[in-house]
Amino acid sequence: MKKALAMALAIMCVLALAGCGTNPAKEVLPWMQNLKADDISEVQVWNMSTAEDLKKVLTKEETAELVALLNALTEDDFQNNSALRGSTPDYGMDIVVDGEHIGIWPSGSSREGALRTDCKGEWFIDNDALTDFVRSVTAVESFDAAA
Repeated sequence: MKKALAMALAIMCVLALAGCGTNPAKEVLPWMQNLKADDISEVQVWNMSTAEDLKKVLTKEETAELVALLNALTEDDFQNNSALRGSTPDYGMDIVVDGEHIGIWPSGSSREGALRTDCKGEWFIDNDALTDFVRSVTAVESFDAAA
């Protein structure tokens, strides 16, 4: 009986660990690819690097552009950040979907231009178009030009 129980536990552990080897993007990617602008109640962007500490809500057009960028992400754009590497960001965005807040901000890692998100876990997103969009709506480009 003990051998059978031990064997059953061993099989369950192997099956559970097998799931850990899958691409981490499979958890968040379907959510982002199926997101619609109507699903989002608000997107607030912020930049604490500017003199006025920019905080604003995206327009409908900007929100639609964000959704198109999120819908276009692929598995290759994601890397798991379960170690929660990164730093305190100066700018980013807060997306509200069904009362859930999803943040996207610079990764603070050695990967230049990569973003982090806390959507369904911690992830690095390495996508130039999304990075450029986040920088543009948070006024980072104009801040950088003034420095």
